[in-house]
Parts: sequence; C-alpha cells; structure tokens
Amino acid sequence: MTIQEVLYKIKNGEKEDINKAKKELEVIWKNISNDERKKKEFIAFFLPELNNFDQIKNKSNQIAFIGSLKYLLMISGEEDGMFEAMSEYILVLIQHPSGHIRRATVHVAEYITWSLILRRDDFFGKKINNDIIKKYKNVFGEFVEKIDILLNQYKKPEYKKYKYISNLPVGVYKSLQQLMSEILRSKYYEDIYEEYLNKNKIAKNPSKILPQIKLKYYKKKKDGESFGSEDIDCCLCGKKNIDLGGAIDAHTDNPKFYCEDCAIDAYMKDHGFKTREAAEARRRRIFDVGYLFNEMITDKYIRQRNKKSIDDLIEIEMNLIFFVGKDKFNELFTKSEKIELEEMEKQSDIEKELRKKLKYIDF
Repeated sequence: MTIQEVLYKIKNGEKEDINKAKKELEVIWKNISNDERKKKEFIAFFLPELNNFDQIKNKSNQIAFIGSLKYLLMISGEEDGMFEAMSEYILVLIQHPSGHIRRATVHVAEYITWSLILRRDDFFGKKINNDIIKKYKNVFGEFVEKIDILLNQYKKPEYKKYKYISNLPVGVYKSLQQLMSEILRSKYYEDIYEEYLNKNKIAKNPSKILPQIKLKYYKKKKDGESFGSEDIDCCLCGKKNIDLGGAIDAHTDNPKFYCEDCAIDAYMKDHGFKTREAAEARRRRIFDVGYLFNEMITDKYIRQRNKKSIDDLIEIEMNLIFFVGKDKFNELFTKSEKIELEEMEKQSDIEKELRKKLKYIDF
C-alpha cells in the first residue's frame, strides 16, 4: 500500500483495517528511514493531513491517527520549523475535550525528543556544530515552557492537595502533568530545561546586585575561611584546594572539577551580567532560596515535635528534614517559579511565597 492508502484506512477503516494499516505504515517507514529524499516525500504528504484531524469521524480512527504521528515526531528535528509545528500540534491535542484523545497524545509525545541533538554525546562519531545544539536546546525549552504556561492556566487551588499525578481528577490539567512528566522524563531533560530557563529568564537587570539572603542554620563562609577540597585542583584555572563550583563529565569515571571563582566567571559570561558582583549575588540565590525553604521546614519540625532548638535534633532527624525539604522544594515549585523567587528583592517577599507551601509539609 502507498502512504496515501495507509492513512486513508487509519482515518476511515474498521478495527481490522486500522491494524493492517499500522503494520503497513511501519513497513513504509523502515523502507524510507535511511533515504532522505523519500523521507521528505513522506513528510510532504503526511504533514498536511494534520489539518484534517477534525474531519475524522470515529474516535478509534482519531486515536489511531495520533498513534501514527510517531513517525513525523521522530524526524521533527530534521526539517526547519517542523519541530515547532509538531510541538504546537501536541499542545492543541492535549487540550482536547476527550480524555481518550489526550491519553493517546501523552503516549505518542515521547517521540518528539528523538531527533533533537541536545548534547554532543547524543550522536557519537558525528561532528556536531555548537549552533545546532543551541538551536535544539532552545526549541525544546520553548516547548516545555509552553506546557508550563498551560499548567498555570488550568491549575486550580484544590489540585494542591493531590500528591501524585495519578490521583488528580480527570481533565486537561492532569493530562498536561502527564505530558510534562513524559517530556521531562529524566534528569537529562530536566537539566536541559533548567539551563534554558536560566539563560532566557534571568538577569533582567544585569547590573543589579541582589542582597544576600540571611540564613540561620546554614553556615556561610567567613572572610579568609575556605571550604576547600584537599587534593582537588581546578581544571580551568589550576587553583589548588578549591571551593568546589561544579564538575565537567560529572557522571563519568573521570570527572573534572572547577572552582567557585571559575563557576561565577562562567555564570557572568553565560547570562550577560555587567559585573562579577551581580553575577555572584544572582548565582548564590539559586542555592540560598532552597536553603531558606529548608530552614523554614526545620522550624516547623521543631515546633511540631516540641523541641527547644535545632540543637535538640539528632542526626537522623536532620537527614529527614534535609531530604523532605529537597524533595518538596522540587515538587511544589516549578522551574519558572523558582526563578521568580530567586529574583525577588526582599527576603520577606520570598518567605511569604515559601510559607504558602509549608501547609503541604507534615511529619
């Protein structure tokens, strides 16, 4: 069968016709997947069919058509503008009134990331231009941000009581949460989205030096004091016994560490800060807002357990508070919300927003 005949059966056939057409479509794909000319012909015919979705009468045919989109999604990054078109289509389908349509959309959405070159090691043995990687990261980030925006549009106050996505009431909001979990399905993708947000959403005022957050329990470095790491040299500037700023190839057997000073210099360059002081103050907020939330959780724990002070807590309690605080901070605040908190001028305003989430934490 031709691609035209296959799609006709998917859109109009009975169950048996649909199953045969799916198998035929897979055969067609295998025959063209390594042929660039045939792939372009495949796209040229298939892509316009997206506009005819509402003309498909039966729900089973609509669901089958959505399933067939995986072949377009797998190559969506290979043609200029195609990823943007397919991601917009996903966002339309995920808001469909039918739960069956939304569920089918979630299931097929994972394929949209397959053709994106997001890091050099995604495609071994190929020379990848940095501009290409930058482009892919940007379109990926824009897509995830649009999901984030829709989540805020559909969010209702009563949804906060649900700890797990599976427990949410059936509806568009639940489907969007499922879609977000599918697209950000690992730390790999979460890190890329966080990088996108950091590069595109911070440094609104690149000269502004944000005041340091005052912390009660987290020790801050005093003048002349070092939190150095013995026998570790900075891989960038060569400084010895460094204050760790980060790592290169952190998940390999041979990580390379760089110092805090080099981390601040890179942060300043990447985000366009006018002064090193402004970059250092903004970068510190990334950590200190989380620390502040953890301290507020600590105080709540102390009150609930009728302790006099933090000195009355044993090590296992401190570890419990730390892990609960870390998990809840990531669970209760989106990436965008964290950035908004980090950029607030007054600590009292930050504490006000953090306090709203304390009611969802109990021991």
